[in-house]
Amino acid sequence: MRKILLFLFGLLYTATFGQSHYAGQYSLGLNYGFVNNGTNYNLNLQKLIGNKFLGLRADFDLLQQDYDVSFYGIDQYQGNFESKRVGIAATYSLEKVIPHPFYLQLYLGGLYSNEKLKGFGIVQNVLPTYTSNNFGAYGGAELELVVFPSFSLTGGFKYQNVFQSSIDKELLFGQVGVKINF
Repeated sequence: MRKILLFLFGLLYTATFGQSHYAGQYSLGLNYGFVNNGTNYNLNLQKLIGNKFLGLRADFDLLQQDYDVSFYGIDQYQGNFESKRVGIAATYSLEKVIPHPFYLQLYLGGLYSNEKLKGFGIVQNVLPTYTSNNFGAYGGAELELVVFPSFSLTGGFKYQNVFQSSIDKELLFGQVGVKINF
């Protein structure tokens, strides 16, 4: 009887967690990011291409941080730094390295950033000059835990470098979220 119950449990487990990445699969992710003195909201769309290890990823980020402006080290003004970022990256899944129901994906790509300083108690023309439209690169690692065949919990780290930004050139942040596979 124990062998039959163990066999049935094994069948139930493999049917529940039997999802594997496959070529052509799409996934939609929603993440909340933790960044120094602020937050990042991320929406991403992924598609596996060629085989189940390679893919493409499009990221849409809204970054909001507290920011201080100082004039000659005397007067300090507090406000907000807001950046809207769009990125396209190539992904690679390390599916064979760690056991199911976990997946680890690495990604690397380019991004466009639109940056704004706002909410300061001074005239906008007095703020330091900065370039609001910039390009850069980003990469990261995302760990996925399959809860149901089409639903996963995710967590990971992302690094972004906006080459010409004079406000916030480099960012490293953690993120947690959910992913729907279809």
